[in-house]
Amino acid sequence: MNKQKKQLFLLLGLLFVFVAAYVGLQAYNNADTQKEEEEEREIVISMDYSDVECLQFNYEEELLQFECVDGTWYVTGDHSKSVKQYRIQSILNGIACPLLAESKIENVTDLGQYGLAEPSQEILVGNDVEQYTLYVGDFNSMTYIYYVYLSNDPTTVYSVASTEINRLGYGLSDFLEPVEESAEVTG
Repeated sequence: MNKQKKQLFLLLGLLFVFVAAYVGLQAYNNADTQKEEEEEREIVISMDYSDVECLQFNYEEELLQFECVDGTWYVTGDHSKSVKQYRIQSILNGIACPLLAESKIENVTDLGQYGLAEPSQEILVGNDVEQYTLYVGDFNSMTYIYYVYLSNDPTTVYSVASTEINRLGYGLSDFLEPVEESAEVTG
């Protein structure tokens, strides 16, 4: 009986090793496939995060403008307000560092069919050397993508994941750190 228990534990151990190896190989293959798919996607905008010095976009009726000075983001023209750095970084990671397209449509003659004749959003990102103006059109609720084009090439329309454009769904107050009220000293 003791010999049978040892054999059973040995078989269970081998089964565990084989299952772990199988799961590991599946994860490795999935990561490889995902990497290949990302490499096949078209790059719309590609900047290094540390090179971006300005970000401008509209939220509802509000024009939001930010500038980076010595690695810190501020509201353009008003450095007295503390900006949530992580929020700017999240936006830039989606729309510039890099912005990848799901698909690319070339030789477009009618921007209106993509909602780009009168874009719903204009996004400016760049620095002194390179600037990109990205126009956002219709949202396709079936595929969860937005149609966009760059100002320097209105004949090429890209479809980009809605998660990238939705990063811009914040007003100025959402970017500002809460103001700490100083305690009054009584004496």
